[in-house]
Amino acid sequence: MAVINELPQVRVSIRIAGSEGDCVEYDDPDPPGTPASSGDATHSTSKVIESQDNTEYYLNYEVSNSLGWFKRGKGLTMKIWIDGKDVASRVLRKNQLDGQVLRGRLEAVEESSNKRGKAIMRKFKFSAITQVNGRLDHFDQDREAAKHLGEIEVAFYRVTHEATSGKNKRSVASLTEFGETALKGKNVSHGTEFSGAQEKKASKRCRTKPIDGDGPLARMTFRYINKSALQIGGIIPRDPPPPRVRPTVEGMDLSEIMRLAQERLDEINDVEDVKRVKRQASSEVDSRPRKVFKTEDDGTVDLTDD
Repeated sequence: MAVINELPQVRVSIRIAGSEGDCVEYDDPDPPGTPASSGDATHSTSKVIESQDNTEYYLNYEVSNSLGWFKRGKGLTMKIWIDGKDVASRVLRKNQLDGQVLRGRLEAVEESSNKRGKAIMRKFKFSAITQVNGRLDHFDQDREAAKHLGEIEVAFYRVTHEATSGKNKRSVASLTEFGETALKGKNVSHGTEFSGAQEKKASKRCRTKPIDGDGPLARMTFRYINKSALQIGGIIPRDPPPPRVRPTVEGMDLSEIMRLAQERLDEINDVEDVKRVKRQASSEVDSRPRKVFKTEDDGTVDLTDD
């Protein structure tokens, strides 16, 4: 779970649908230079997680009231941007506390519906990016969309609750096809698709007023990329090479076996030839007569040929 050391009261994680365990988080060596949200955050952190093709996911969050944020008429607003798109704004209130902790999850974007009192829910799903040649007529659109591609940004704001607001007008579009030039220099593998439209009762909306100005109290960013991109970025080690498979004669035809046997026999014969030559050379050296030198009585050695 992503935790800011200076603000441990706020915790957020990304989980794969159907799992109660957090995605493994890695420290981000290259955090986004510009956030999707506006204003300077009092506290911030950036993590990297591994994404998988065509896999739904959700955000899990936990907020402690140890600093007294939740009082009558006061609380927090949690806003989420995915791939730079504003996908959710959730008001966190005192009546949602379980003891002194507020827990929740967010797994879909709530879009407006033509039916009164209804909304359309579309779940978050990792989707592989398709890079295509050309698309020059979409270059500006692709380049703008690629600014925050592969990023999940969560921001918390201290707010006062003012009044019930009007109808939700949010609508988002999935974009996972980009021109190659728009993604040049970016280590990305996935975008988020908003899938599986389901109708439900629209959530109640509340108008709030920020206490600390435009900047959030906390901002958490999760960059999501696949395993290969994690390795390219040096975030995780590359896979070791597969063990060398030693060949065997099983499955080889007879002619190949005979060829290998002949090659081995030739190698053995070559070694034996070398050994035989060495033995002959040694025998010739040993057969030469050795010169005998005379030694006088006083120990002097006579080196003359006489």
